[in-house]
Amino acid sequence: MNPLPKTVLCLAIVTALCLVGPDATQAREPTVWYVSTTGSDNNSGISLETPFATLNRALETARPGDTIRIRPGTYAEALVLEKLGQDHGEPIVIEGQPGLDPPVFDGQGVHAIGLWCEDCANLTIRHLVFTGYTDLAVGFTQSTRITLENISARDNGCCVQLTDWEFEGYGLFLENSTDCLVKDCETSGNGPKPQGELLMGTGINMYGCADSRILDNVSHHNIGGGILVEDSFNILVQGNTVYANDLDASIDGWWDGGLWLDGGGNVVVRDNLFYSNLGPGLEISNEDNQNIQGYVVEGNVCHSNYWGVYI
Repeated sequence: MNPLPKTVLCLAIVTALCLVGPDATQAREPTVWYVSTTGSDNNSGISLETPFATLNRALETARPGDTIRIRPGTYAEALVLEKLGQDHGEPIVIEGQPGLDPPVFDGQGVHAIGLWCEDCANLTIRHLVFTGYTDLAVGFTQSTRITLENISARDNGCCVQLTDWEFEGYGLFLENSTDCLVKDCETSGNGPKPQGELLMGTGINMYGCADSRILDNVSHHNIGGGILVEDSFNILVQGNTVYANDLDASIDGWWDGGLWLDGGGNVVVRDNLFYSNLGPGLEISNEDNQNIQGYVVEGNVCHSNYWGVYI
């Protein structure tokens, strides 16, 4: 995949940079920052009474160990982040307000990406909804120690704008990253509308990653695959439910899969449920003639798909 093209800046995507300066290494108490639709970016952001109005403003302020709490409501933001966080120490946590409905980030069919991180580290993002982004909901590249938990990515990737990128329309996307966790997320309705002959999307896409886990997610009714693990090493895919994904590209004689496992090595696929996908429940391939080894596939249930397992 090519680096983020300069033209993406023309899509009115807000850029947020968090550069860790010398002061960030000094001892400090973690801070909780608040964001609300009733707030102002001129506020201090340090209490429910003085919240910021945007996640972008909170990210400009937060440092490793801090938490950003977002109140319920709808936010029309699109964020491109670079060098956010640091490898060691505590993560920056971005989360919906605990115990309340998750905040919704809405691309309104205009913005390409909800949240994109390049060369970021040690981030936890949880209890949020992303919808209506034309290319993808949430994506990471060349990042490490990323946790996506209880994220809902629905109805994204309908009509890709970044045509010089290799996007097809995704919910959650991780590329060339290490030590990532995708857990308890739901991806649905992602992918191009209408579906082209060969252009399809994916609910959860992990490409070129290492030492990562995809656990206990639900991926369904995507226009394309439920989960893709491609050219990745030391990956655990466990406890996921993948169903009713529209994978049918049979005009060309091939399919994705409820889970498509391609290339890489040392991948464990365990205790997943694949059903009612328009294609294989589980597809295993070696598309680029790599020296694949170390696949373990055990305890999965596949039923009511075009095929159960397609190798």
